[in-house]
Amino acid sequence: MDHPVLPKVNAARVREDLLVLLAIPSPALREKLVMDALCQRLSAAGFAYELDGAGTQLGGEVGNLIVRIPGNGGRDEALLLNAHVDTVVPCEGVRPVERDGVVYSAGDTVLGADDKTGVVALLEAIRTVEEQSVPHGPIELVFTVAEETGLNGAKRLDMSRLRARRGYVFDGSAKIGCGTLAAPSHDNLEVLIRGKAAHAGMRPEQGISAITLASKAIAQMKLGRLDAETTANVGVIEGGQATNIVPEEVRVRCEARSHDPAKLAAQIRHMQELFESCATAG
Repeated sequence: MDHPVLPKVNAARVREDLLVLLAIPSPALREKLVMDALCQRLSAAGFAYELDGAGTQLGGEVGNLIVRIPGNGGRDEALLLNAHVDTVVPCEGVRPVERDGVVYSAGDTVLGADDKTGVVALLEAIRTVEEQSVPHGPIELVFTVAEETGLNGAKRLDMSRLRARRGYVFDGSAKIGCGTLAAPSHDNLEVLIRGKAAHAGMRPEQGISAITLASKAIAQMKLGRLDAETTANVGVIEGGQATNIVPEEVRVRCEARSHDPAKLAAQIRHMQELFESCATAG
C-alpha cells in the first residue's frame, strides 16, 4: 500500500518558536504576552485572526484566538484544531534549558510544554501546508485561554462562530501517532468545615479543631488511582490562624474523575459522606 508523502516541517523554526513561547509565563487569565507572540507569528505568515470576548467575561487579559484558513481544493468539510496557551503554575521566571536535544525547565518552575508544544505544532502545521500548497479543506484553529483552571476559555467560546463540527485537540501525552478518543468526566468538591476556636495552650479541650475533623475524613478516603477509569485527589487545604489557636474553620478542595459517570458520582458521594460524618461526630 502506497503512503502519501508527508510535507516536511521547518525543524529550526519549530525549535525557535518553542523556546520563545516556553520562555513567556502564561498562567490562566494572564496569557496576553504569549498570545501577542503567537499573533506576531501568524501575521508574519499571512494569516488573519480574531480574538473573542472570553477574556473580558473571565476577568482575564485576553480572549480566545480564532484563525480561519480557507480550503484550497481539498475536502469541503471544515476541520477544527485546538490547543491552549495557558500553563499551570509555578511559571513566573520560567527558563527553558536544552540538554542533548531535549528541552527542560531550569527546575524552579514548570516548563509549560502543556500545552505550548501543541500550540507550536499547530502553528507549524498551518505554515507548512500553506507554504507547500498541500491540498486541504477549510481549517479553523482555536487557541484557548484559561484551560488549566477548568476549560474556562473553551466554555465561553461561541461555537456559532465556527463552521467545523469535527476537530482534534492537541493536548495530551499519548505516544506519537496515537490519539485519545474519550476523556473522563470531572467533578470538583469544595468543603467548608467549622469547628470551635479556643486557646491551644490554655483551654484546648474547649475547642473543636476543624483541621482535625477534616484530617479524619481524608484519612478514610479512597484517593489516587482507584481503578482503570477513576481517580480522586484532595488538592488544597486552607485553614487556621495561628499555632496557639484551635482552628475554627478549614476549607478543603477536592476532585474526582472517571470515564464511568456512575463511578464518578459514587466517589463524590463517598467523599461528601466522610466529611459530613466526621464533622458531625466532631
